[in-house]
Order: sequence, then structure tokens, then C-alpha cells
Amino acid sequence: MAFLDKFRPRPRGQAGDDLLRSVIENLRQVLNTRRGYGFFRPDFGMSDPNAHHTRARIVEDVMREVRHNIENYEPRLRVLGIVTVPADNPMRLAFTLRCTVQGDPRALHLEFDTVHKSVAVGSFS
Repeated sequence: MAFLDKFRPRPRGQAGDDLLRSVIENLRQVLNTRRGYGFFRPDFGMSDPNAHHTRARIVEDVMREVRHNIENYEPRLRVLGIVTVPADNPMRLAFTLRCTVQGDPRALHLEFDTVHKSVAVGSFS
């Protein structure tokens, strides 16, 4: 969003959409940062999911780190639960994040690509 756009009147409901977009963009930035790189806090970002040998352990660690990063680096969002969902590719991990964004209940989709080591974040309509 451009700086001057912040001062333009918005249609009703758009402010909430802007907030959700801002939260999603921040989550993308946080979750796509490798732990130990690019920030002055050693616990910021995600560690390499391929450091473990079993898918169950990878899923467990990813869920724990997502929760940690949200609790510490995205104060507008409160985690209610994280559940795994089927991914369209065996090299990806997919989750539904049940949360509130400043009290408004939401569900976000997180998809971790373990080959390219990237994270996609989106909202359900």
C-alpha cells in the first residue's frame, strides 16, 4: 500500500481487508526467513524443515515454529489451532491455521515447499 493511500477514504469493510493483507504479508516475510539469517534475533524465522528424517517430526517442528513466530512477531494475530491438511505434492506440507486477527475469527492456509524452502500464506474466502 502506498503511503498516501492510507489517507484516502475506504469503503466499509476494506479496512479489515487491508489489515488481513498486512498480517498475511508479515507472516510471509517471517516464515520465509531462515532462522539465524537476516535478523538480529536468533529465534526469528524458520529452521530447515529437512533437518529431520521423518515426516511426522518435520510436521511437529514446523507447527511449533509457526506458533512461536506468530506469538513473538505478529501481535495482531492469535493462534487458536494449527492442523495439517492434505497437500497436492508429497514434497509440501500444508496446514490450516485457525486464528483471530484482532478478535476477528479467520482461517489461513500455510503451505511449506520443502524442496525450495519457501512458505505460501493465504486466506480462505
